[in-house]
Amino acid sequence: MSTLNGILELSKRALMAHQVVANVIGNNVANVNTPGYSRQVASLVPSPSVQTPWGPLGTGVDLDEVRRYRDAFLDVQYRQSASKQAYWEAVSRSLSEVEAMFNDPGESGLQAALDGFWDAWSDLANDPENNTARVVVREKGEALVAVFRRLANYLLDHIEAVDSEAKKLVADANAALQEVADLNGKIQFVKAQGGSANELLDQRDRLLDQLAEWIGARSIASADGTVRVLVGTEVLVEATQFRPIQVVSTGVDQMALAQFLGPSGAQLDLSECKLSGLLQVRDEALRSFLHDLDTLAANLVREVNLRHRQGYTLRGERGIDFFDEKGVTASQIKLDQNILRDLANIAASAEDTLGDNSIALSIASLRSAKVMNAGADSLLEYYSGLIGRMGSLSAQAKDGVENQEVITETLDNQRLRVQGVSIDEEMAEIIKFQHAYAAAAQVTKVVDEMMRTVLAMVS
Repeated sequence: MSTLNGILELSKRALMAHQVVANVIGNNVANVNTPGYSRQVASLVPSPSVQTPWGPLGTGVDLDEVRRYRDAFLDVQYRQSASKQAYWEAVSRSLSEVEAMFNDPGESGLQAALDGFWDAWSDLANDPENNTARVVVREKGEALVAVFRRLANYLLDHIEAVDSEAKKLVADANAALQEVADLNGKIQFVKAQGGSANELLDQRDRLLDQLAEWIGARSIASADGTVRVLVGTEVLVEATQFRPIQVVSTGVDQMALAQFLGPSGAQLDLSECKLSGLLQVRDEALRSFLHDLDTLAANLVREVNLRHRQGYTLRGERGIDFFDEKGVTASQIKLDQNILRDLANIAASAEDTLGDNSIALSIASLRSAKVMNAGADSLLEYYSGLIGRMGSLSAQAKDGVENQEVITETLDNQRLRVQGVSIDEEMAEIIKFQHAYAAAAQVTKVVDEMMRTVLAMVS
């Protein structure tokens, strides 16, 4: 290697190696804003030395590998935090929408409708035979029924919407899991051939980030370059094998809601993630609100009818209900047909005498009567408790989002400090290797001149 040809070969290796380094740096700069891109670095190592009469002499430089900068521990920490953030965001978004729909206290809310209903009965008590007051009682009753139905139907529609979102999320997750399995095969093949799979690894890591957010998936790396993907104890991806999350419909409260099962057929044991947030809102919060609304409607109907059927109509009849008592829920509540057909069937008197207003006063007193929770709350207090619980859950979810955003952002910044591309650092590197390339080119030029000198001597 002490020959001129040897020195020329050494310089050629240096030029080629530094060209590759420049290419890697240029690729980093080109992908500075590419989401999920991991900074790559070309590792240079000395070429094997050769023995000469003067001792070992170096043969130049070789390119060892182009490796990407990634911290597996930070990836795990980030994915766990992003998964929790996705959970709180799913819960907060749904609860905020429901809270806005109920609009209480507000002019279009149920509390205002209940107040209007009690006020109408109070006005009727002031003049029991007044036909206009009876019109108002029926109109306020219909308005109250309409609000109950609107809120109940909104909750039912929202449950179905969240259910549909959860099913779509699982379909997307299954597609991503299949892609991870495919990438496992490609990465395994490339590594077996001794090649670099950096772009494929970045692509797979982006999918693993998404899967962590969506379904709380975690991954375990294998020596052959593949990853195993699990949710709870269920293995969804093993090397190139993909096992999908199963979706089955189960009848719940006259609704067909999706249940999500692992490959074994058992219910998925979900950690905090977007899917678990959707399911908690669907199965706990929304159905609990609907149950409380149904309970309120049923008790309202029972208490009003209990008093109304004891009263006399303008025709001297008794035993008529104000609300229809068949299958009472918030979505089905309605006025009795007798009330809708004839205003005279509204009972305001406890006795069949003109001017008596006992029944109207009794119904109006339901505004504050303790008829809920075994005599602990009035109808309005029970509803206020529902609204208070809704607001508390919504506020808790918003706090969860804000707190988790800080943690996730901190971890993401730590990841970016490892895997992200810094333009300043890359420019400093390119200048350093530019000088090295220029120096290798200068060596080549000098060797060329030396060879010309030798050739001139023998010509």
